Amino acid sequence: MARRFDLEELLRLPSYYLPTVSPTRDQVAFYWNRTGRIELYTMDLRRGGEPGQVTDGQLPRSPGAGFSWLHDGSAIVFPKDNDGDEQHNLYLLNLTDGRTDQLTDARAQHLPGHCSPDGRELLVMSNRNGQMNVFALDLATRILRQLTRFASPAHTCGWSADGKWVFVTANETDDLTNEDVYRVSRDGTKVELLYSSGKGTQDSAARVSDDGRYLAVNSDASGFCQPVVLDLTDGTTRRLGDGSGEEYASDFSPDGAKLLSLLARDARTYVVETDLASGRRQVLPLPAGVVYGARYLWDGRILVNHTDARHRPRLLAFDPRTNELSVVLEAEYGRLSPDDFVDAHYVSFPSDDGLTIYGILYKPPVEPGKKLPAIVFVHGGPTAQDYLMFNPAVQVFANRGFAVLQVNYRGSIGYGRAFQDMNIGDIGGGDARDVAAGARFLAQDPDIDPERIL
Repeated sequence: MARRFDLEELLRLPSYYLPTVSPTRDQVAFYWNRTGRIELYTMDLRRGGEPGQVTDGQLPRSPGAGFSWLHDGSAIVFPKDNDGDEQHNLYLLNLTDGRTDQLTDARAQHLPGHCSPDGRELLVMSNRNGQMNVFALDLATRILRQLTRFASPAHTCGWSADGKWVFVTANETDDLTNEDVYRVSRDGTKVELLYSSGKGTQDSAARVSDDGRYLAVNSDASGFCQPVVLDLTDGTTRRLGDGSGEEYASDFSPDGAKLLSLLARDARTYVVETDLASGRRQVLPLPAGVVYGARYLWDGRILVNHTDARHRPRLLAFDPRTNELSVVLEAEYGRLSPDDFVDAHYVSFPSDDGLTIYGILYKPPVEPGKKLPAIVFVHGGPTAQDYLMFNPAVQVFANRGFAVLQVNYRGSIGYGRAFQDMNIGDIGGGDARDVAAGARFLAQDPDIDPERIL
């Protein structure tokens, strides 16, 4: 018998956010609210042990952006706004002595990127001069140099191994949906188009291998996102995957021989490892569910942030050589356990025009002779998706005896570019009819009361 709980109890459980592996691959840092306030913590993965709190009130109460490590793992750069104005300046936290120094001071957005291989400069994405562009911050002088001057927003995935180039995603066409990959010289004087699969496609720089040979690009030229591996030594490219789902490059192995990618399919994500020499690909045997981020560690293991419908997020380390799985940071449940939560199932149903729509159905146990009330949940976006992941609000309704259907209506991500673009110029049209079709799908379930569907 599942224990009864409410939303406040679930939301008060400590949660960690944005686990980020250091460039040395032997530390991980994350936001965590275990004290009742969000602070920054680090874990030494080589030595083991418990997470250590490294801030004490320096962070904003509700961080609105991620943070970055310095190249040697000695410090972290984090963003902080002013009383919730969402205009972030950057601060450097020295992990040795705990000292915090302000790096930027302007009423504008500053988001931290990667540190240069020589440790001298930090990439920054900022709109301080109008449009969001890429800057380089000298960590010694605090001087900020603008590297790009695109008319559309630009963002960066990092440096070349020799520190001479920065890889940037931007758009110079009149198609607002277009994205291409550029490389920009360290002094900002040279901007070269590096990869484009055609106007109107979205090609985004994702990751540079440690040895500098490869750049991973995420490209939706096939209609579904697929990783493209660009060999920077000869300019050749290889597209990975078969387009059976949305697949995104995540990390190269330390020796540059393999690429990890996340394959999103059927409201789950799968971690795929590709051997770049042979082309052999394998889906790693991780627990079913959703993985946010997969990074190689110094010893060849892979750190993943995993969740599913009944399990809150937890950090796991997987060894692809032995298939051994270990817990790095377990989720907290208080007096509850995963057994108190309702599992979910992936379902499909036709919309009024015959288009197949997919969703996630939660059904609590049904008492003999009774039927369940039901709720149709609609995600925001609309370019978003509901996954088979832990959802506190849904679990509260299921705990109260409601069946819940989450609908991935047309316009949702995860089903290809054509499906995602279906509600352009038709917001509140086909997407709303898909939601209504979800209610009709529930009404046909013998365990659900068709007169009590919200």
